[in-house]
Amino acid sequence: KALEEAVIPVVDQLHTRKAEGFNYLTIFLLLDSYVNGDILVDDVAKILDQAEEGLKFFGGILDSSEISRETALVYNNEVIHGGVICIGIYSKTPLGMGYGHGLYPLVPKRATKVSGNIIYQFDGRPAFEVWKEYLMKKGVDEREISENLGHYLGKYQFGIPDPAVPKYPKVRLAMSVTREGGIRLAGDIPENSTVWLMEARKERMIETVGRAVFNAIEELEETPPFGAIVLEGFPRLLSLGKDFNDEIEAVQRKLGIPLIGFNTYGEILRPKPTQKWFHNSSLIISVLPE
Repeated sequence: KALEEAVIPVVDQLHTRKAEGFNYLTIFLLLDSYVNGDILVDDVAKILDQAEEGLKFFGGILDSSEISRETALVYNNEVIHGGVICIGIYSKTPLGMGYGHGLYPLVPKRATKVSGNIIYQFDGRPAFEVWKEYLMKKGVDEREISENLGHYLGKYQFGIPDPAVPKYPKVRLAMSVTREGGIRLAGDIPENSTVWLMEARKERMIETVGRAVFNAIEELEETPPFGAIVLEGFPRLLSLGKDFNDEIEAVQRKLGIPLIGFNTYGEILRPKPTQKWFHNSSLIISVLPE
């Protein structure tokens, strides 16, 4: 209901704006509290398609808590918890969008026991045990993993198969480990699907910045860029540490235009009518045309 109340008034202005020459609408969404991102993407697409099929949208979830008290939205001088803000960006030419994550797939595992967003077993064994063993084989000390679990969960994430883009898995961050040794991810996992253990590597992640900027600018065609909105998944900061500043500098240097941006716990995007997704460790660059 909150999603509909935020989105529908913005979309209802579309015909009026078109009469003024603004033929394109891109929806920008912000949520302060965590929800299932896969369901969110489907719900946003459904609401928008009832008004006009194929509208672009992008946005982010700003906290990892289901009802956040640390993060809030502010609208008309009112502080909102557990809410949604929808911003309609009307333009005479389309926005340019670039995106990606750059995480490297290491090894595939079969999710043999799953419930919703929890993987209990990989290949018939406790999921956390399998994940930890792989890190230890790479030379990471078991004590180091225990003492810095958040860092390693950020660096070694999970790739979920995406039927729309088979060679580019959707990235999922591990939110916690269950008592049974299961791994709770941010988003649902199909049972018996192939889940990739992924690694955050600085060089590949910064290369992704260059591709995302190039693709976003290219989509503008002949229209000069005016500014950009940049969303960076918080796990990128978690995994890169102090090197995250290098990624931010790469974004600024390659764009060369004014920008605003922030970290998110989940990123949603529909750059094309046939392509939509939810990620946890991605980069989204939306370039506004003049």
